[in-house]
Amino acid sequence: MSKAERVSVKIYSRAGCHLCDVAERAIRRSACSDEIELQVINIDDDPELKERYTNDVPVILVNDEEVARHRLSADEFCRHVRRWKKS
Repeated sequence: MSKAERVSVKIYSRAGCHLCDVAERAIRRSACSDEIELQVINIDDDPELKERYTNDVPVILVNDEEVARHRLSADEFCRHVRRWKKS
């Protein structure tokens, strides 16, 4: 699958965040992991993101639309990705 055909996924995260690690692992191991372009963004590197999401990470965005905070199963994640692919 070419890079252009992949769905953009961002995880707003931070170091030492257990829920962030669990969400990233679920996304990377999901059945649709080969359909995405994943970017993990440390909110502590950006003052605006840190202020906005300080207690709410992880935040998962699919094509810049927020789809989850805190917890996300691999199956739920794939439903969001495939919904975008149909669009």
